[in-house]
Amino acid sequence: MALDAQPYITTSTIIANPKLNFSFTMFLYWTNQRKYYKLFEQKNLFNTIDVICVWGRIGGNLGNYKVIPCKNEEEVAKTIEQITKKRLSRGYKLIPLK
Repeated sequence: MALDAQPYITTSTIIANPKLNFSFTMFLYWTNQRKYYKLFEQKNLFNTIDVICVWGRIGGNLGNYKVIPCKNEEEVAKTIEQITKKRLSRGYKLIPLK
């Protein structure tokens, strides 16, 4: 698994309860000529880890996402490796994060 890019942390506040903050760690970001694909990791309230996949068209306002629940770090690594292989086989280029 090629994780050349440094992950960065973003924090979101739930509007219904501003005291709750969730942090997302972005691991990978790919693009091809017209599309992007992002992966985030997030711990949830049930003490498991979710891998969040976000994709869409560059410059467009439509897109979609998928949440993949994982039980532990090994399952997260396996999921990220599978997604990385699929993205690279479909012509996406890994963009290094700053």
